[in-house]
Amino acid sequence: MTLAESWPNRHRRVTVTTSWDDGHKKDFRIAGLLEKYGLQGTFYVSPACRELDPESRLDPEGIASLGTRFEIGAHTFSHPDLTAIPHQEAVSEISRGAGFLENATGEKPLSFCYPYGRFNRDLARSLRGLGFHYARTVRQFKTSRSDPLAAGTTVHAYQHRTGLIRYLRAAGVSPGRAGRWLDWGAVAADLFDICLKNGGIFHLWGHSWEIDKYDDWDRLERVFAYISGRRQADYVINRDLGQLPRIRLLVASSYFPPKMGGLERYAFEMARGAARAEMQVDVITSGSSRKIEREQNEDGMIIHRLPVQFRIKDTPLSLRWFFDIRRLVRALDPDIVNVHMPVPFLADLAALATRGAPVIVTYHCGSMKGQGFALNSLIGLYERWVLPLALKKASRIICTSEHVRQNFLRRYLDKSTTIYPGVDLSVFTQRTGAPQEGSVVFVGDFRTGLKGIGYLREAVRMIPQATLHVVGRGAPVESPRTVYHGQLRGRELVARIQDSQMLVLPSDWPEAFGMVLLEAMACGVPVIGTGIGGIPEIIRDHEDGLLVPPGDARALADAISYIINNPDKAEELADRAYKKVVAAYRWEVNVKKYVAELAKVARMQPGKDTPA
Repeated sequence: MTLAESWPNRHRRVTVTTSWDDGHKKDFRIAGLLEKYGLQGTFYVSPACRELDPESRLDPEGIASLGTRFEIGAHTFSHPDLTAIPHQEAVSEISRGAGFLENATGEKPLSFCYPYGRFNRDLARSLRGLGFHYARTVRQFKTSRSDPLAAGTTVHAYQHRTGLIRYLRAAGVSPGRAGRWLDWGAVAADLFDICLKNGGIFHLWGHSWEIDKYDDWDRLERVFAYISGRRQADYVINRDLGQLPRIRLLVASSYFPPKMGGLERYAFEMARGAARAEMQVDVITSGSSRKIEREQNEDGMIIHRLPVQFRIKDTPLSLRWFFDIRRLVRALDPDIVNVHMPVPFLADLAALATRGAPVIVTYHCGSMKGQGFALNSLIGLYERWVLPLALKKASRIICTSEHVRQNFLRRYLDKSTTIYPGVDLSVFTQRTGAPQEGSVVFVGDFRTGLKGIGYLREAVRMIPQATLHVVGRGAPVESPRTVYHGQLRGRELVARIQDSQMLVLPSDWPEAFGMVLLEAMACGVPVIGTGIGGIPEIIRDHEDGLLVPPGDARALADAISYIINNPDKAEELADRAYKKVVAAYRWEVNVKKYVAELAKVARMQPGKDTPA
């Protein structure tokens, strides 16, 4: 089941369509009213319809003229009951009628209407083989998406005097509503209101010759006026109902590319995967301009960048976001909202501004504490009082490691899952040449001691043949055989990793994951990490890397020496690590898991098929 198929009624939106059967010359009057009120319609034409006098049928010129303004759907050639004739004869009737319309309009019809609404499974299968996307019956009171080749309708534009029991059942046996529903215009208004409330499909159908026979043009126009011009409505032709709807995903992240870090890359790759899965993706993030900027990238994502008034360390803030984000969420009217945390405020505001749509929280690390007394106090208040608001509201929580899920977010195990980050193997490629012997590379932010670079420098001092190459943000500290490269990106970063005999991540605090380890593994470079946080989820000690205790410079020096002195063993570790990345840590693999998680959330939304 695809994501779109699992979404029964798009969140709080109504899809409005109309259809008009047989191919009578009065269809032009219907067409004029549809155009007057900005509505869409499909005209099902049976060129030799036995229900109509020859002089009242649309001729090829009339069909062609109507087809320039609205969809022309097939309705067989002569309007027989397809279930009462041999199957091959029925298929011939369908094909002959469709061929006639294609000759008249120059376009192959993709929608079909069963004469008298009668069909069976064999007919539906044949329609699929003939290339039809959609086939309509005459079943009424349907407001949810169903089999596109056996689709129901909502209201028949006809003043019924029979079938009162069906009306009573649909009205919930309410005497007041049952009496009102003897007027098909009232039925249409009531069911349209239900669609506005619950979301779904409103499909009005009829025959222009019936409207004319019973002089119902005024009633029809009143209904058209009532259902037209609604902001929360999409007006489509019948064929569009055979095409699965695009789900509207709103992604909120404090940062988004071109700023690139672990969170930003994860948010981008998952959003791009959703866009490639035929979702409509909007992104709310911070920007650098003084006004809201809107751009569309090459993947079709629409990115809304909000102005920043000030920052607390690396956290962007603006007092205007309280209003800007609320307005954006309401205007975009998303079906699913995915917020990336824990960078505070922007994602929190997006989650809390959402009304009705399910919220998915993607959480990227454990506690943010460890920033100094003042910041720790603010973070403590945030994690105790603000963060839980979004976590409790979330329909699902995605963690980027099991460590985060089982520890910091252990209260939410019942509604959480883990989807790891990935590696782009077209960028981080296996090295082909020999590395610099004794070359040790560290990649990360070393402005604080949390990444353990102090222990790494101490370990390198114990190994005369080792040279440390430091890549990332931080102030250089004088140390023997240590080279600082600053921040590297793209090919320069990949080349630096490939030229090294190993990559070391000696974190002294519980890393949520350790993305640089995966990148080095993808390059075929042996890795060493500390047995803390999410790092042991990546490295199995002496299987595909080495693990050492955090804060232990001696153990770290021994591990570095092992890689230097045992190149064959180191190569075996690197080979197994590369195979692990290919199997479980490519972006393609984990993006599929993300889209499946969206489908799971979509299936949580109840669809409504009959009025309550």
